[in-house]
Amino acid sequence: MADKSSGPATDITDEERRAEKLRTFTERQQERQAEIGKRKAERLDGSDPKESAQVFSQKFKSLRAEIEAAIDEARKLTDKQQLTTAFDAQLKRVRELQGYLSDSVRFLPSYDVQQSQKQIDGLSQLISSTMDELIPKKKFAFKSRRQRIATEPKKELSNISATPISAASANDKLVVSSEPGGHIRLGSAEVEGKDVEICDLQDCRVEMAGQPIAFHIRGLKNCTVLVGPVSRSLLISDCTSCRFWIGCQQLRVHTTTETDFYLHVTSKAIIEDCTKVRFAPYNWNYSGIDADYKASGLDRSRNSWDAVDDFKWLNPNAPSPNWALIPEFERETPT
Repeated sequence: MADKSSGPATDITDEERRAEKLRTFTERQQERQAEIGKRKAERLDGSDPKESAQVFSQKFKSLRAEIEAAIDEARKLTDKQQLTTAFDAQLKRVRELQGYLSDSVRFLPSYDVQQSQKQIDGLSQLISSTMDELIPKKKFAFKSRRQRIATEPKKELSNISATPISAASANDKLVVSSEPGGHIRLGSAEVEGKDVEICDLQDCRVEMAGQPIAFHIRGLKNCTVLVGPVSRSLLISDCTSCRFWIGCQQLRVHTTTETDFYLHVTSKAIIEDCTKVRFAPYNWNYSGIDADYKASGLDRSRNSWDAVDDFKWLNPNAPSPNWALIPEFERETPT
């Protein structure tokens, strides 16, 4: 009788052992995140940018390797619930890695930012494809969630198409696009704790309030975007003839032209490969902005809206011709 029961008992023990390894990975990640917070504080104290970039590269590589190892370890699991738990943990770690990159863009070269973002996207795709392989499921339907949100009072999501990376990350990443001329409003319920990307819009108006875990804007043309105070850094790229009202910790803008920015930012904004971009102080006001300022940690009395670094202008004896301040008589107040 003992011999008959030994096989199943061993199988269960092996399964639990694999799950324990994944829990160990998660605990190590929490320790890593504590170190990241410490490194972030050191960066804000004014450490050398080259040294900070080196620390980032080492830490990013280590965190990425841990996530990849955890994904490989999860392949050994057979229980569906344990698989789901394991992949949820790795998705969370990818989001934290995205936040680490967003917080570090102020001192990283543009190439490093782009390559790091590609690696993060690759991790998300790897988790998605591995989950599809190991946990077959019904096709994800985002439409029902859109309909539920649209019926909530004081929430307007007109002409919005929000496409998640995959079914696995649908609750954590929100990619917002729209038909030309759309008017999109996103509140805390839609963006809280999400990795938000607004992309490929034309002739649209976007209003967003809340605290996303990461925030990116790309590929906009002739759009108006109003963003309440957020605690994260913001990356903007490939935009033309737009107007932005933004409150954030750090702003970095790439390959953008003929665009106005109304800013509340705690450190210098950074531009690269930009032309004809202009800046003015943030002046959007809406119901609930005081609470959003408090949640973001932004100091309303401190605003570096007129301090801009052009990373592609290397002449220290002449101002960059790529950016300017918006004259007071031309400044707009959003309605």
